[in-house]
Amino acid sequence: MITTLCLQDREKVIKDVNPEDIQGLLKNRKNIVWMDLKNPTKKEFDLVADIFKFHPLTIEDAQHLSELPKIDVFEDYIFIVFHKLDYDQERDQVEMKEYDIFLSRNYIVTIHFFESENINEVMNMCGANPKFFARGSDFILHKIIDNAVDKYLPMVNRWDERLEELEDNVISGKTEMIMEKILPLKRDIAKMKNSLGPQRDVILKLSRGNIPFISQKTSIYFMDVYDHIMRLYSTLEMDRDLTSGIFDAYLSTISNKMNEIMKALTLIATIFIPLTFVTGLYGMNFEYMPEVRWEYGYVFAWCIIISVVSIMLFYFRKRKWL
Repeated sequence: MITTLCLQDREKVIKDVNPEDIQGLLKNRKNIVWMDLKNPTKKEFDLVADIFKFHPLTIEDAQHLSELPKIDVFEDYIFIVFHKLDYDQERDQVEMKEYDIFLSRNYIVTIHFFESENINEVMNMCGANPKFFARGSDFILHKIIDNAVDKYLPMVNRWDERLEELEDNVISGKTEMIMEKILPLKRDIAKMKNSLGPQRDVILKLSRGNIPFISQKTSIYFMDVYDHIMRLYSTLEMDRDLTSGIFDAYLSTISNKMNEIMKALTLIATIFIPLTFVTGLYGMNFEYMPEVRWEYGYVFAWCIIISVVSIMLFYFRKRKWL
């Protein structure tokens, strides 16, 4: 699906422009064209490549999910791959989505294979406000990226709350289902951190003012986005360390519980060793064993058993083993 907006002579917004008219509109430097492709077909890719004369390699990149965000500079345009991370509440995991963006002096082409509220929001702003549209294709690029980055903060804040809750649970000994909760969270934090690293580098390049088609005025806005990403990246670093700390504390708690169990079992076994000796000794039943025919022999054996247990328990408590 192709949606096209055109700002004609920096004054009037034209919606649903015929793709055949775009080349003519682009000849006027005062015009700005924004073409958005959602779930494009091969035919639509061919149409865009024919209109804007994009390099076949960039078209090929736009047709497939790229592993890392990047920026490629060509003579007539720049090509940007930007990852968008969304939290899927139903599956309780982070999903990585991709924007492929072609930018030149007076046009921007956005490609995505998902329903993007971000794109719809910025496109509606351009359609309703020609002055906003007139700030240029590079400012539209900034707005798309800035909106995507702003939506990361609630996601990270939600992770912080969950980590604090998990930390409190581990400290208080409530370790049920901790592994099932901490491992997916650790995976999502790592996934977002690995994506933000390259995106940080892309935005840093856009903020330096030496990338074609990015004005000095707009590069300042990208510097603000870069600051946001740096803060998010630092927060994710702390969250990763906190996750590892919670995981280590959980393992330590499990180890301590296991030690307590082993200590208890060892003490029980230790107590029963002399008891087994006593009962084994008097179970031999030799004919000339003195206590066998003694009328108080049974009571005497129990006295020995109780005395041994008492002495051992007293010794264990004194050594603070119990």
